[in-house]
Amino acid sequence: MATPLISRRFASPRHTTQYLECGPSDGPLLIFLHGWPELGLIWRAQMNAFAQRGWHCIAPDMRGYGGSSAPDATSAYANAHVVDDMAELHDHLGGKPAIWVGMIGAALSQVRL
Repeated sequence: MATPLISRRFASPRHTTQYLECGPSDGPLLIFLHGWPELGLIWRAQMNAFAQRGWHCIAPDMRGYGGSSAPDATSAYANAHVVDDMAELHDHLGGKPAIWVGMIGAALSQVRL
């Protein structure tokens, strides 16, 4: 049975992040980050599979994509700003330990906080 994806928004004074969420809120946190030119929705199958196994899954639209803020200045897309966006989202989600999954080209990488 598919786990429903819920669309949410988190806004800080510097940025707004649109994200998808599914799975139990008290489950271990798993955050999926999309690459260019995708959206968080690209992870829906993986999110559903992990949510059914008890994981709290999050997939944000990165800066400049989907419902997230899209600043005009090219300099606003520097990695430092994107990292700050995700750190703020992580804090908003409770700041508990998380597994971060990102797409790099055709390969997947995993980073643990």
